[in-house]
Amino acid sequence: MLPRAHRLRQKSDLLRVQRSRVVFGGPRLTLRVVLRGDAPPTRCVIAVGRHVSRSAVERNTVTRRMREALRGLLPNLVTGADLRFSATAPFSEYDLRRCEGDVRRLLALAGLLAPRPTQGNRSSRGDILP
Repeated sequence: MLPRAHRLRQKSDLLRVQRSRVVFGGPRLTLRVVLRGDAPPTRCVIAVGRHVSRSAVERNTVTRRMREALRGLLPNLVTGADLRFSATAPFSEYDLRRCEGDVRRLLALAGLLAPRPTQGNRSSRGDILP
């Protein structure tokens, strides 16, 4: 489960994001974005409908994979946005690595990934600089 501060829970907020016209799409996922403009953390919701699979077990598996992919990216997200990830195609052979790649790609396309902080005095190759 995502940390409570990063979950989108209020019905009014969910509807606002659902109606958003700012949409980024990929082969298996879509991302709807609403920028709030305030400083609290970015909040997310994941939606997997029956069009993805009739089996609740498969839909729950897709949800868990998407949640895990998103959890690793939370520290790199810009603040003040509400996000809705929706699965749009069956995920029968969709592993966590591919899911992470798709989530990262959509977030980068939307401009929601903050630049990674540099690690001390290291070059891009990892060499220690004077």
